[in-house]
Amino acid sequence: MLNKEHGIELSKSSISRLLNQMGLSAQRPVYKAYNQDPKAVKSWLTKSYPELYKDANKNAAIIYFSDEASFRSDHHSGTTWGKVGETPIVEEHRGRFGITAFLQ
Repeated sequence: MLNKEHGIELSKSSISRLLNQMGLSAQRPVYKAYNQDPKAVKSWLTKSYPELYKDANKNAAIIYFSDEASFRSDHHSGTTWGKVGETPIVEEHRGRFGITAFLQ
């Protein structure tokens, strides 16, 4: 991109060194759904789940959780650049096909 946009040629190691000097490092990002509602998650963790847990204990019930696993055609396994000590978060749109499995 530097060469194409600005006519500057640098080796990969030079670019890596410059980005590191700027406080960036290559990291594996966390991929989160862009439509996740942080307020709803916080409400579940601080209000809904504690109430459910309390009610389950009161009735000698066991809480079971199930999860869904997806295997995507647009799987991301690479790295990106981010500030040292801060894991990058990449918002994704999930616009490709995949297989979903229900786990218990």
